[in-house]
Amino acid sequence: MDKLLFSKINSYIDTNFESQAILFEMAKCYSCAEDEYKPLYSKQEEKSISFKRACAKEVYDYERIPIVLEDTFSQKLLSLIDKAGLSDPDVYKRAGIDRKLFSKIRSNKDYKPSKSTAIALALGLKLGLDDTLDLLKSAGFALSSSSKFDLIIKYFIEHKMFDIFQINEALHEFGEPVLSF
Repeated sequence: MDKLLFSKINSYIDTNFESQAILFEMAKCYSCAEDEYKPLYSKQEEKSISFKRACAKEVYDYERIPIVLEDTFSQKLLSLIDKAGLSDPDVYKRAGIDRKLFSKIRSNKDYKPSKSTAIALALGLKLGLDDTLDLLKSAGFALSSSSKFDLIIKYFIEHKMFDIFQINEALHEFGEPVLSF
């Protein structure tokens, strides 16, 4: 990998890396007093949903709350492929995954990919960061600011650099696992 790219990625990681200690401090849970709770619903929403409050430990009547399922990973992926006007082989070849794996994803709407596979397919589609995050979310994943691997992936997406081989080279240079399938 060229030294300039390595330097830029290293600078990006230094700027965006959040240590676990900082995240822990930000997410600390403080005990609440009964008079200090903040309602999760507006007065209008309270009228439409039956629930009881117990300070910070909310107790809900879950049978009355409608369940709305989002698209599965497979459904979202296929929709993005159609929206981009690409063929399946275009995407899975650019993603560096084989036809058999892609066939499994296509034929099973409940397929659960590895994080590497989900990222590779997002790169194969040349998705922007928001669409990548949506696709990863549909598979139960995210990109974290406390992971060098994730920051390197974000760097390449933000800079519209989607070459799997170049990304794997950068991951390897930083001692991170490469995207493999």
